[in-house]
Amino acid sequence: MFNSILALRSTPKHVVRCMWLVLWTCISLGTATGQAIVIPFTYDPISQPLLLVSVSINNCRSALFVLDTGSYWPASVTEDFAKKIGLPLDQRVTHKGSNNTEVTLVPVRSITIGKGGERTMLKLPEDEVVLLSNSLVESISTAYGIEVVGIIGVNALERLHSPVLIDFATNTLTVGAPKPNTDDAARTAKIPLVKKQWHYGVSLQAGSGKAVELLLDTGSAFVLFKSGITGLPIKAKYEGTTEHVLLSEAKAGTLREEDVPAGIDKSLDATLSWDGLLGLSFLSRFRVWLDFAGQEMVLERLPDGQRRRLPGAGEAWLNRRANDYVVRFVVPDGPLYKAGVREGDRVLEVDGVELSKLTPLVADAVLRGLAGTEAKLLIERGGEKKTVSFTRRSLYDMPSVTTTSARPPASPGLTIEFTEKGFIIAGVAPGSPGDQAGLKVGDEVVEFNGLRFMSVTAEQILRLPEILRSLTVEGQNKMIIRRDGRLIEISIHL
Repeated sequence: MFNSILALRSTPKHVVRCMWLVLWTCISLGTATGQAIVIPFTYDPISQPLLLVSVSINNCRSALFVLDTGSYWPASVTEDFAKKIGLPLDQRVTHKGSNNTEVTLVPVRSITIGKGGERTMLKLPEDEVVLLSNSLVESISTAYGIEVVGIIGVNALERLHSPVLIDFATNTLTVGAPKPNTDDAARTAKIPLVKKQWHYGVSLQAGSGKAVELLLDTGSAFVLFKSGITGLPIKAKYEGTTEHVLLSEAKAGTLREEDVPAGIDKSLDATLSWDGLLGLSFLSRFRVWLDFAGQEMVLERLPDGQRRRLPGAGEAWLNRRANDYVVRFVVPDGPLYKAGVREGDRVLEVDGVELSKLTPLVADAVLRGLAGTEAKLLIERGGEKKTVSFTRRSLYDMPSVTTTSARPPASPGLTIEFTEKGFIIAGVAPGSPGDQAGLKVGDEVVEFNGLRFMSVTAEQILRLPEILRSLTVEGQNKMIIRRDGRLIEISIHL
């Protein structure tokens, strides 16, 4: 979700009216014929919990954009990508809103979502795109090993005369798809769309009569709540830097969903007017029709039980060493430990997937998998390879940990918290490598071994302890901090 950067209130209303006059007219002509436009997107709840679509600006070669209903603007691109495709950056115009947030617009001739035949492309004759800082989306590219250059926001969808179907059964986005029959209340439901300022959300019942208003956010991998929401039906929890919680139920219209993975994210408290975000951990259970003209969302439950499985537990922490992943720590007495995996083992494959080709975040996600599934690991120890198997347990069956407990040997010895000021060192263990390197309470962490903390996503915030461990290497670890307004590079030897 990129709401704070792309808030429409930062732009004069007359710009928006002019911007959409041509768009609405042209799209009306394209969708009024009744012929649906079907656009593929990529999504994997384990290794890539993002909706990615191909987009072409000014008929240039297609690139990957995040489809993010938590972002308002129709299309936003990084400055690097704008330079690459030759957008006229000398014609950029910057607008400042009442909250002093600045939005920079660059003229374009056209935007096309999708590629291939005319029934797989949605042409938006837009005349401007928002210019993003490179760091806003570069963390996605770094984390998942893909090149993402921009965002398609909810305003690219809301002005269409036809409903838009986000189909998690086929991983397609369909413009002009007919809504399903909603007579079967056990499989389908109509839910009113709520509009606040420039974004859309829905009211859900979480537990016995507890109503929460959640922003509709395909840019979030999870359902996330602000802190202080009382009465949530929490069935189980796992406490790391922030809380992973398992809701016993959540009701959307007539549909009652059990065991919904969610999180409590304190970083939303000061930035979000909603109670939280309705992300993919809930939405991916359905075919989702968004009818902005009719102000309603229609959900149709998927029969695919795999999409309802709980997230798997982090049974081991992997460190990248050259092109290999080495086990740094195994949870004692867990199923992976009982299967015979030990610290120092090289993990070559998980379920046939070669880990050396994956980024640390994706390698960790593949190892975690989904609860209740069997994992097969090809490991190497002392030059000998062997295959071990274990059944993944749920994240919520794990003992809770914090950044200062249950960690492997040779930890930096730091407690890092996410506050309104950013990622701050809240504790330094006496005599630890972090202490010996000169780190102090109050230092702001800007970067650690290539991960820029200023641009991490909400999902990464939820999994901060595990991500830090996966990035830690034996030997010198590079950290950049901000202290008294100055950037300082620190080396921590582990």
